[in-house]
Amino acid sequence: MKVNFFQLLYIYSRSKGANSELVTVELLKSYCLLGLLYATEATSLTATDMCILDTCISRALYKIFRVSDNESMLHMRQCLGLPSLMNMIENRHCKFTDRLLGDGSFTAMCYVCNVFGF
Repeated sequence: MKVNFFQLLYIYSRSKGANSELVTVELLKSYCLLGLLYATEATSLTATDMCILDTCISRALYKIFRVSDNESMLHMRQCLGLPSLMNMIENRHCKFTDRLLGDGSFTAMCYVCNVFGF
């Protein structure tokens, strides 16, 4: 998954359409994250696996913007709409479970658990 992510990132960052950093980030969000998050809603990843995959996103942003400070990286991810991978996977898991149940109750439960920290 990591190799596929970085291969796609390299291809899209070198394309003629990716003249700016923001275009590259949008391509990253649209195409590269799909490969990184493939089937994560149906599998259980360990915290170590999620940390490794989250580091891929941070490394990609470092390569695009040349920012290595952790605080700046977190602020940049927030501004660009790239939350932590754990949040993305949990949202995908809630949507997947809702589609299985078909009633929308699981997403409401996930929202309550996230707000109150359960």
